[in-house]
Amino acid sequence: MYVNEPPASTMIRARIGVAIVTLLSLSSCGVHGQAPTKLPPKQVTVDDFKIRVVDEVSAADWSQGFQSVGHLQKGPSLQMTDEQRLQLTFSVVDAAGATIQPQQVFVRLASLHTEVILLPNADSKNLYKLDLDLKTKAKLFDSLNGKYELSLIVGDSKIQSFRWTISDVEIKFSQPGSPPEDYFARKPDIVHTFRKPEKRPPVVVSNVFCLVIIGLFGLMLFLWMKVGISMSTITPSSLLFQASLGAILYIEYLFYLGNNMFITLRLLTWAAPFALYFGRRMLANLAKAESQC
Repeated sequence: MYVNEPPASTMIRARIGVAIVTLLSLSSCGVHGQAPTKLPPKQVTVDDFKIRVVDEVSAADWSQGFQSVGHLQKGPSLQMTDEQRLQLTFSVVDAAGATIQPQQVFVRLASLHTEVILLPNADSKNLYKLDLDLKTKAKLFDSLNGKYELSLIVGDSKIQSFRWTISDVEIKFSQPGSPPEDYFARKPDIVHTFRKPEKRPPVVVSNVFCLVIIGLFGLMLFLWMKVGISMSTITPSSLLFQASLGAILYIEYLFYLGNNMFITLRLLTWAAPFALYFGRRMLANLAKAESQC
């Protein structure tokens, strides 16, 4: 029997209390654990949208010369140069007609080669204005002439975002730039130019050269016989020594043409012992001949 064991009635009441607390916690989780319902996005419209192309002289007067364009309607095409300005005003209203300021309001001008995003400014009455001076903003457009699509982008987490294509604007710069390089265009093929083989001399020249070499060799033998050199005194070791020296010179010539050091050393390992052996034999024969004289 355990020491200080609680009575059975106390244990039963404790278990009932734990069960009640568990049920209450589960019920509270069921009530407070529900995900909040997400409100549907609000519908908004662009109200009193006006646009114009104006000269520098009349740019300060915002009271006249504007063309009105209805919400999500395509306005007339416009033409302008870098001596003019593009101005537009509008406001964003909700279903109740109250003006609001969405989180993101952009004016986009895009062509086939470039895209420019502009930020209109809103005043205290939530009236947006954009004054685009092409002369100072020519760098943004890369001074590229052409047709630009003018569109308005409105976005917010609480409203239904949209993009509205307003008009087409033909822009001409006084100093037009060139279109940027298309990095995805086909590049010119890489053509490898190999070294052309050197022109060889005619066959007649080669044959004449061989005949001259043979003639000089024969002339050398004739002069040796003329001065009294006896070919019988030449020993085989002398001929083999000269042949081994010729082989060493040929191996060095191959190294000059393109062989690496390891191949050259491997070939010299075979040729050098022969030159050493037959050279020693030739010197021994010469010493023996001198001693006999």
